[in-house]
Amino acid sequence: MQTKDTSPVRILLIEDNPGDVMLVRLALHESGLDFELQVIEDGERAAVFALGQNGGRELALPDLVLLDINLPSVDGKDVLAAFRGSPQLRQIPVVILTCSESMRDKLESVSLGANGYLQKPQRLEDFLRLGNDLRDLWYGVLKPGQAPRAAG
Repeated sequence: MQTKDTSPVRILLIEDNPGDVMLVRLALHESGLDFELQVIEDGERAAVFALGQNGGRELALPDLVLLDINLPSVDGKDVLAAFRGSPQLRQIPVVILTCSESMRDKLESVSLGANGYLQKPQRLEDFLRLGNDLRDLWYGVLKPGQAPRAAG
């Protein structure tokens, strides 16, 4: 029998749109997932975090990263590559969360090591369901040390 992990999931959201940050926070809250959300607003800061520059990290290491592809200053794919190149961060699950409908973006993200690719919904009720999708993805597939469960 598995024991329930009572520590909150530390989620790093790399997103430049304040409205999307608010919606992700609300969606996660509505899902019932126990989480701590840290936000980085641009690709350059995210790349600096991934590379461990400036004498260390200002944020706690996340359990899960939600990454937008279209970021100011440094592209999300470059940020993903920096995460995958970091010995400390390469094992952390990264889920792309983007407006992009491009199959090329999806294929490139997966080839760079993304663990998932979710398109941001356009309607509020669909965005709120996204929190359930992320919760189910975390507990069903991505949570370290836990065997994947069948969706049901």
